Amino acid sequence: MIPRRTFIKTILTFLVALFCFPRRALSVSSGQGKKTTIAVALDTDKKKVLRAALDALGGIERWVKKGMHVVIKPNVAWARTPDEAANVHPYLVHHLIKFCYEAGARSVDVVEFPCDNYKSAFGISEVADAVERAGTRMRTLSYADKRDFVTIPVPQGKILKEVDIARCVLDADLFINMPVAKSHEAATLTMGLKNQMGTIYNCEYFHVHGLHQCIADLSTVLHPGLIVVDATRLLLTNGPKGPGEVRVENKVIVGTDLVAVDAFTATLFGYTGNDIGHVKMAYDHGVGEIDLKRVDIKKINC
Repeated sequence: MIPRRTFIKTILTFLVALFCFPRRALSVSSGQGKKTTIAVALDTDKKKVLRAALDALGGIERWVKKGMHVVIKPNVAWARTPDEAANVHPYLVHHLIKFCYEAGARSVDVVEFPCDNYKSAFGISEVADAVERAGTRMRTLSYADKRDFVTIPVPQGKILKEVDIARCVLDADLFINMPVAKSHEAATLTMGLKNQMGTIYNCEYFHVHGLHQCIADLSTVLHPGLIVVDATRLLLTNGPKGPGEVRVENKVIVGTDLVAVDAFTATLFGYTGNDIGHVKMAYDHGVGEIDLKRVDIKKINC
């Protein structure tokens, strides 16, 4: 039996989250049963491979409309160089920002909640410089001010009942999830679903209460408009920070279905989507398609 006070508080929190703020990044579920398409492009040229992957699905203009405010969340959590493959490659972030502006975006913010000191992570990764050259700047999320986050109820959550998500992500006209594909000692792999943890206030809760299920629960209320996976080089061991064994892959994967994108990305490491706990759990939640036989995979060799 739920106490009356708790019930009322939950209902009020949901109504505030639903009506008092724009929630363009929120989604109960992206759905299953629909034919989904992802693009996988291969080339050594970062600009060319990113453009090819996007164009295979209709071009950046499919998502970015004139006057939009775009928020990109790359994985730039660690003070590692680009060649160490712990972060998204700076050239990919740079070109994605440029493509958004070319498509007519009013503004583009690049946000991250780094694990290492933000100046070191953004500097050593070379992402801060790449972002500035593209005409914007990195914005760091932190524990300093919880007012930067909004508490959102998680109706489908098996562990998460509510979660604090960055206000800037929720208020964006378009939220782009931009992970780097790499190994992870606790989550097995970091891909699109795991990268969304960089938008929340309390990551420690996920690690203590059930990492895979919490990641899957989060995906029921936070769904990006676009996912761009950096698989140009893969950190195969000692992830998420490394250093470890790196394999050059020269791929960029693009899609709108978090589960399908992650299920394909997992194959680059010798796994299936069903092998990765949070991917399977997100599928069970109805977030997306895990069976790659039901996914239209467009492969482009530039």
